Amino acid sequence: MTAPWRRPHPDTHSHHSHPDDRRVEDCGFDTFETNLLEIARYVLLSFSAPESHAWIEAFRIAETRLTPPFGATIAHAMVITLNKMRVSRAGVFNYINPECTHCSGFITNEERYLFTALQAVRQGRRGVAETHCMLLCEGGDTGPLMAALERVAVLTGDVDQPRGTLGAPAQTPPYM
Repeated sequence: MTAPWRRPHPDTHSHHSHPDDRRVEDCGFDTFETNLLEIARYVLLSFSAPESHAWIEAFRIAETRLTPPFGATIAHAMVITLNKMRVSRAGVFNYINPECTHCSGFITNEERYLFTALQAVRQGRRGVAETHCMLLCEGGDTGPLMAALERVAVLTGDVDQPRGTLGAPAQTPPYM
């Protein structure tokens, strides 16, 4: 079962009001991670409201803010990461509408788990990353999500080689 994405379409949006959501600036993410959060939000918006074509904005942001020529490749890796997570969980994934200037400074618990996992992979803290992946996958298989996060970290140069889904070197990249 795949998880639905939940936040209202921009036309029916109600402003941020969940008491567990924190401010993005309080999470300790670096510039790359906050840019990737915005990219992920546009990808998520395109999943929940396909007619928005928000994925185009995700790739535009990636191409303008991330190091050339890797922007589109990193955005594509984020799409793969989100899909790996989606198929590993049954519950709703809450995200903040990237088009709302009032709300976009906040981060949901689910977004925070995902980007804390990415940050931990980039910093070599695999145990922390796996813990957050367990929360994201709701007890489902975390291997594909960890492998996808590691591949994002390979693209950023933070990880030399992904370990794959079972801790062994990956045999084939997830992009094939």
